[in-house]
Amino acid sequence: MTLIPMTFVLFTLSTFEFSFMLSTAKSAPLEITWDQLTNDKNRRLRPEKVSPFLGVITGLLARPLKQPVHLINKFNGRKIKISGYPVPIHFKGFKVREFLLVPYYGACIHVPPPPHNQIIYVVTQKPIRIMHLANAITVIGYFQSVNQSTSWGNSGYQILKGIISH
Repeated sequence: MTLIPMTFVLFTLSTFEFSFMLSTAKSAPLEITWDQLTNDKNRRLRPEKVSPFLGVITGLLARPLKQPVHLINKFNGRKIKISGYPVPIHFKGFKVREFLLVPYYGACIHVPPPPHNQIIYVVTQKPIRIMHLANAITVIGYFQSVNQSTSWGNSGYQILKGIISH
């Protein structure tokens, strides 16, 4: 008689654990890199390993692309996590809600800007305080391939209702 209740308890616990693991996996963001957003295999950007000074020099020496730039659609609708540098678009004091996320410090401030498949337009859930543009931030949110034109540059991707960590 005790065998049936014990089997039921074990089955119930294992089912709960499995469903908890599935829900955690669904809500965890997919961490992506800038290399995954471009179809140019020769481009290797690592924002977390590029010094701010080197980032500006790299951007200043960059040549405009002569080939068409293609957007990557495989992350559309996915919750992603990516690090980069903010270029504020609309701000009030030090509070920013809309910005461009770029792979290296100084991008979009000089000419030529990175290709639009290396720029993400971000709108945060709440305004965030950005004190130093040379500090990389991490954005978590739902990704979409969408061309967006701003006064600071054209982006090929967007993240709406993003959450920021410094």
